[in-house]
Amino acid sequence: MLAKKATAPKSETRFADQTALPPDVRTRLFATDRAFESLKQDPQAGVKLAGDEEIWFHYGGEPVLWPGIGRKIVVTTSKTPEPEVNLTVPNGWSCTRLGRNAVLLHCDGSVADHNTITVSVGDRQASFAMLGPNEAKDFRAGANVEYCPQCQGHKGACICAKNA
Repeated sequence: MLAKKATAPKSETRFADQTALPPDVRTRLFATDRAFESLKQDPQAGVKLAGDEEIWFHYGGEPVLWPGIGRKIVVTTSKTPEPEVNLTVPNGWSCTRLGRNAVLLHCDGSVADHNTITVSVGDRQASFAMLGPNEAKDFRAGANVEYCPQCQGHKGACICAKNA
């Protein structure tokens, strides 16, 4: 009744005489695939579309490479769970493979303010930015994002308390 009163001034709004629910409504209510997929999204990742596939570049924190400090990078895609990836990095950087889709970036010398890393997954490529410390002064990327201390999921997406 409240919905009918609220929409009364709008002549284009209509209500059916009865509600029809699909026979598998309870199964649909318990289907959590989309919820779990959204929890996997990383607010500190870059994502590019290469053809019909998303390539995610997980910085593991702020998108900054500090001289002498290795940074683990993980690449995921929307189609392949653990794709074999190759990275092209700036001169003077090293790129050590840690797995099919993980690498350790390192630079002993100075790191330029703006750097491009090219990710190759099969025949698809995407480029991502990595900043140097001079470009990231006075602002930590994601410093305002709250994380769960148990699962490291961002607040609001954490399901630890609900499963306890």
